[in-house]
Order: sequence, then C-alpha cells, then structure tokens
Amino acid sequence: MHFYHPAIDHLLNQVDGEFVIGQIVLRQDAANWVLLHVADRQSDLADLRVCSIKELRSMASHNSSGRFRPIKSAPDLIPGWWFTTDSRAHLVDALDTIYPGFVADYYHFSQRGSSAAQTYWDYSQRQTGMYRVTQLISPEDLSDAVAGCCDARFCLKSRQWSGPSIPPRSTGPTVRHPMPRTLRPIR
Repeated sequence: MHFYHPAIDHLLNQVDGEFVIGQIVLRQDAANWVLLHVADRQSDLADLRVCSIKELRSMASHNSSGRFRPIKSAPDLIPGWWFTTDSRAHLVDALDTIYPGFVADYYHFSQRGSSAAQTYWDYSQRQTGMYRVTQLISPEDLSDAVAGCCDARFCLKSRQWSGPSIPPRSTGPTVRHPMPRTLRPIR
C-alpha cells in the first residue's frame, strides 16, 4: 500500500543527493530515507546514535545543556544522531517531530511560488479564546519580542511579516531553499 501524501511526495522529488532543512540533512540511501544533523553530514553513520521517532521527539525538545527548546526552529538542535526509514509516513512523522509543520509549509510555498505574508496586527485580530490576548501587545513590546525571538541567532525560520516598529528581518545564513515561515539551512 502506497502512503499518498502530496506534500512529502513533492519534497522527496526535490532531493538530489541531499536536501538541507534548517539543521538537518535529508538523504536517500538505497530504499531508505536518512535524517541527520548537518554537523554530522561527513560522519560515518556507525559513529552516530540511531534514533527512533520517540527518541527524536526527546532530542528535539532539549538542547545539549538539557534545557527545554520552546522554539523548535532554534539553532541548537543536538548533533550526533541519525534516523532512517523506508516509510514515507514515518519520514513525515520524523520531520514533523523535529520541525513541526515544515512539510506542509514547504509544499504550500512551492505550489504558490510566493508568500502571502500579512502584518502581525492582521494576524492577531483573528485570534480568539486564550490567544485573544495577543491583540493587546504594544508596538514596542512586539518589537522587543521580535528582536528576542525572530533573529537568526534564535530562530532558523525566515520571518515574512512586518509592521510599524518591527525591526528588519535578520537574514542569517545563506538561504538554499527560501520559504515562508520555514527554515533557513545552516552551512
């Protein structure tokens, strides 16, 4: 039985040797797909720890100091591991474990060809329930939050939205696959 998932099918069609996503490398190895940290791309896989999806979840949740990683796109993913599967469904699970939403975001952007970015204020006005409070942030506090969370030192995603008092986006490392709200590769 073939697992039909147009987004992962599209992504895997882009892999030519290897495909860098943030701090991970996606490779095809015979009939299997392999994920590993970019810092380990030259390493012998026998020298790295093989991870299950459950282990990936734990590893992606903490940095090398054992501190919780609240931002999954922070540039502090632990190296020294690899994951392999022959299942597209398990590959989607693994990618979503490390970088939630990446596969869907990449597919959406690839199909549209451009980003439909909006301002923070337009986005926050649609929030309800416990997130309604995001409408109350001042422009100055929003600017501070962006500087403290969206800079390339803290997040590999490429911020596409802007607004008054919002500092310019920090571009960080070279973008191999420019994508809205998705990940810049580390070189």
